[in-house]
Amino acid sequence: MKRWISGGVTFLLICVSTIITEWYNSTKKEEVYEMYQSGYYDTIEQRGSHVEIEKMNLFSPPDNWTKYIIANSCVISVPPTVELRNKDDEYTKQLKNIEWKGFKINDENVVFQQKGLSANQKSAYNTYCRVIVHIQKGKSGDFLNKNEFEELDLNDIHDFQDIAKQSSSGYEIIGNPTVRWIRIEDTYGIETTYIRKGENNLHTCVSSYYFFNNDKMINVILSYRKEDSETWAEDYSTPT
Repeated sequence: MKRWISGGVTFLLICVSTIITEWYNSTKKEEVYEMYQSGYYDTIEQRGSHVEIEKMNLFSPPDNWTKYIIANSCVISVPPTVELRNKDDEYTKQLKNIEWKGFKINDENVVFQQKGLSANQKSAYNTYCRVIVHIQKGKSGDFLNKNEFEELDLNDIHDFQDIAKQSSSGYEIIGNPTVRWIRIEDTYGIETTYIRKGENNLHTCVSSYYFFNNDKMINVILSYRKEDSETWAEDYSTPT
């Protein structure tokens, strides 16, 4: 009887172990599949337990690019092929010349577009380009410092992908947005890139960058028509 009980218990343990193993393997497969679906393995390089961060060189704009100080929070340089959106926009009226031949804008939301669009030049409608800067200000300690980063897990990546989908103006995103940390000198940022469908079977390349500095977050979105990559890709391959 004892042997039967022992054997039954052993059999039961084997069954439970098998069920747990099968459940674990199934769950693991679903997790791995979800990671592939999210683009997780496409957006990081793993070195042991450390995530390698894409390092970018500090960009030195050519002399004919124009610098802007935006809301006393960041400096951005743009090429002569773009302009501030609409000369009658409120933030455009607030432009002030400063000594180093740039401009100062007090607004926390700024948009640049292909030059000539404000004047309704026909040639400007033959392409598409946007540089959008949005600054979110909070309290001290709300955000990471510019020289800090935290590794992204699957949920973090999903969050940034969801933000990309929500901000795609209703256009379909092809595949999954890629999400990764980048580093420019001693400044860390999160880069989200994707291609979205547009009108007339055209496509738009989008790179969205999030930079943090203690009490503020700066989001810089660079987008241009994929079919016009020869015109825009070089200027907008990195945040400026």
